[in-house]
Amino acid sequence: IELVGGEHSDFPLTLELVDPFKGQRFTDGLAAAEDEFMFVVGNGSAEELYFNVLKVTSDGATAVCLPGELKMAAMTVMTLTDYVFKFGEPRGVDRFILVAGRKPFDAYKVADMLNRAVRVKSPKSIAPEKVGLAVVSVAVR
Repeated sequence: IELVGGEHSDFPLTLELVDPFKGQRFTDGLAAAEDEFMFVVGNGSAEELYFNVLKVTSDGATAVCLPGELKMAAMTVMTLTDYVFKFGEPRGVDRFILVAGRKPFDAYKVADMLNRAVRVKSPKSIAPEKVGLAVVSVAVR
């Protein structure tokens, strides 16, 4: 799955991956397998949004990173300290996609549709309503 470059987001969102112990941000797009990280998500809109993060690995597998329906207040940045992850196999480029909307949605259905639909380029193209997107790519070595 390859996301369309310059995908338009209906909501101003940010997504960062941060080392929970060192505070290092994976902004250079590089990480070692076994590096740990947590998500820092931002909502720059005037609306409360439901969100989740999807991971697309270098071999094309898609997974949901967070449990349930999470909410993000308007005009806020949240550090998700309860969810610490580790980079791992397969090595290559991992894409993390913050997906957000006004109403709760089933992130597993979105991930499943991305896995099954060859022509789908992004979560936005299969969404029934406005969707916010933020994407971070990290090369795992």
